[in-house]
Amino acid sequence: IGFNNNEGDFVVEFNSEEEERRTRRSIQQQHQHHHPAFDRNNAASIHTSYSVRSRRRDSRRLLFIVAFFFGLASCFAAIGFFVLEKNSDERFGTTATTTSSSAVGLPNVENNHQAQSNSDGVPHLPLVPHSNDFAADEDEENSEVEKETEVPQGDAFEDSEIETENEQPQSESESESEILFEIPIPVSVAEEEKEETNEEIKLTDAETESESEISSTVTHTEVEAESPDIVKDVVVDFEEDLIEHDLTDNSHNQQDEDQTEQVTQITDETSSPLIVTAVDKRDDISTTTLNESSLEYKIKSRAELISSSSSFMEGTAQNKALAWLQSQAPTLEQLSTEFSDDVNLDHLYVMAVFYYALGGEDWTLDSKKVFMDVNRLVCDWDQITCNVKSKKINVIYFDNHNLTGEIPGVELGHLTDLSSLILKNDNISGTIPEQLGRLTKLKQIGLYSNNLTGRIPATLRSLSFLEYFNLGDNNLSGSIPSKLFDRMTSLESLQLHQNDLTGDIPAESLANCEKLEFLDLHSNSLSGRMRSDLGDLLSLKYMYLNQNNLEDDVPQEVMDLPLLKSLDISNNDMSGDLELPEDESELVFFSCAGNDLEGDLSEFEFDKMPKLRYLYLSMNDFDGSLSSRLPRRMPLLRKFHAFSNDIDGDLPPEIVFQWPSLEELILSDNEMDEELEEVDVDTEDGETMQSQVTSLNLKKLYLSKNRFDGPIPRSIGYLQNLQDLRLDDNNFDEQVPAEIGRLQNLKIFLAFENNLVGEIPVELSTLTQLESLALDQNDLVGTVSPEICSLMGSGGSQVQGQGGMLMDFYADCGLETDSNGIVSRKMECSCCTVCCPGPDVCSS
Repeated sequence: IGFNNNEGDFVVEFNSEEEERRTRRSIQQQHQHHHPAFDRNNAASIHTSYSVRSRRRDSRRLLFIVAFFFGLASCFAAIGFFVLEKNSDERFGTTATTTSSSAVGLPNVENNHQAQSNSDGVPHLPLVPHSNDFAADEDEENSEVEKETEVPQGDAFEDSEIETENEQPQSESESESEILFEIPIPVSVAEEEKEETNEEIKLTDAETESESEISSTVTHTEVEAESPDIVKDVVVDFEEDLIEHDLTDNSHNQQDEDQTEQVTQITDETSSPLIVTAVDKRDDISTTTLNESSLEYKIKSRAELISSSSSFMEGTAQNKALAWLQSQAPTLEQLSTEFSDDVNLDHLYVMAVFYYALGGEDWTLDSKKVFMDVNRLVCDWDQITCNVKSKKINVIYFDNHNLTGEIPGVELGHLTDLSSLILKNDNISGTIPEQLGRLTKLKQIGLYSNNLTGRIPATLRSLSFLEYFNLGDNNLSGSIPSKLFDRMTSLESLQLHQNDLTGDIPAESLANCEKLEFLDLHSNSLSGRMRSDLGDLLSLKYMYLNQNNLEDDVPQEVMDLPLLKSLDISNNDMSGDLELPEDESELVFFSCAGNDLEGDLSEFEFDKMPKLRYLYLSMNDFDGSLSSRLPRRMPLLRKFHAFSNDIDGDLPPEIVFQWPSLEELILSDNEMDEELEEVDVDTEDGETMQSQVTSLNLKKLYLSKNRFDGPIPRSIGYLQNLQDLRLDDNNFDEQVPAEIGRLQNLKIFLAFENNLVGEIPVELSTLTQLESLALDQNDLVGTVSPEICSLMGSGGSQVQGQGGMLMDFYADCGLETDSNGIVSRKMECSCCTVCCPGPDVCSS
């Protein structure tokens, strides 16, 4: 007794008839009850063979003679059937139609399984060979019991019953002979796993020999295939289908008759093309007649290697692209071979799918742009660039060309030389294809300003050469994959802003991006705290984390980044004491507005930020007073916003009048009090005062909602570029200074809710750029001069102006009743748009 691993045969020799009977009975029981000694997961048949040496030579000779004459009779019968069928075909002009592998006449290379047709018209191999391919010459020698073989179901398989022969135990007389025979064990596929790597199905030596014997006795009409290459294509396509279809265990006893109807038609002339018609109720693909040597066939084959078979349904971008490219075959054949080589055909198909998938018919390309023109190599099309050496596409660039639809990821995933994919400012929808992770040579991804949804694919972590990564201004959701940046050591710019991303910032993974210079995650829903790992980004120059839900304090490691120029953490939920850089910083822009940060501004070492130009501290809990040395500490500062805090004390005149670079000073809604001092001069002479005022670039001065008192400084009139002056909701008293009339660029002057007295100075009539003037809720009296009313534009409510810019004019010109019931008016105004008689009641 022994087991041969090479041939798969179980060989037994018996020393007695009793031992033979017992073994036969045991084998039969194993067959019927699926004994575990047999491998039921094997896709090929398992055969058990044994040889019986008998001493009864007479019985052996008799059985041999009977078998010889029976075989001879079978041969004559087969020849007669062949002649009869051939004459019948010639008489009626019909072509034999069969699903047998012998009728198809496929070349005998590697696998002679039965060829079947899938939905896209390409023959496919079944997972398990039909059992009628085995032991056909022994059909009438041995008693048979037909039994269905379990086979996997799927779209690529034909609905047919598969049978296998089962040998019954022989009589006692037959067992004494010395004949070597085989008992086939029924094939059962218990489970088929999905495979990610294709493996060719190979038959055992015993199966190959059996098929060779069968092929010599076939009586059906034989038709030769044009080329053995078709079998190689079949194997490749079959292997791809194995990946796509889920072959489940113990569910293949009967094919689903409603899934797929397939008919394979073969012509009886060897010179005629092989016609494969596959009718799929789902795909609705029509009959296709292609010569294997034709360019149309090559185009179809290349397309099927790129796209999945299920994607060629009618109306899909793949279906349209294939139809268009096949229609261009005659043109391509007239051009040089370079136009029809594999590289250009693949480019043509992929970009045609790209065109149809993203609404190419409605693109806003210039009429001079070249696209979808087979008379030019794809590398010569506009919006596309190719590598000079490999002649493969490496750049696709579209910006505001009305791209609509979803990105065809499967097809783009085959452009393995692609280094730059820019599709920005369009209307692309759907999700980001996971297949982009295959493009390992990518250096730039720019898909911003579209309508992309879903998560950021974790497969993109394989893009180790990525330098520019911009998915901003979309509708992406979910968290950022925690290990997304582990391999992106070359990344220089990361922009995921204006999405709906949630969760923590993957700071530990980001720390691997040692070349990162630009980080923009603003306007998302990111939460958690700023990790100190972000301080490991030593090349970082720009960091924008504003408008998220970040918590806790600002890590000192981030503030101390040596090359950091711009840091925006505004509009989060951060708290704690703010610590400025310990060493001299490169910061030019810093904003922490809209948090709950604390700190005493009088103790801040602003001189550690000498290059700072933009400082935004608004809407926090900062307190303390402002130092008169700020202009010297930050000599380049242009915008200083610190409204809605708890800043107290006075406002040094140096900050207002002697800060040459300052353009905006926004200090509204604080606790500042005392007088707003004049510039430090000992003379009333205007020219001397003007020489002392050096804040010549100041355009906006907001001091609203504080507790300033005393007169409005006359020095304000020498801020010659001032455009927006807001002094409302304070305690300023005395008259409105006539020097305000010197501000020829002033557009907005708000001084309501103060204690101003006297009349409105006529000098304000020189403010020809004035658009809004609010002096109500004061103690002003008298009559507004006609010269001031002449500033009113065409929108003046009571008088027609002379074409000025003034549109809104608020004053205390309404009627009011005193405690004695006497109705009076504090001032007369014929051109005011809103008259206010008191602090709470105004009328238009």
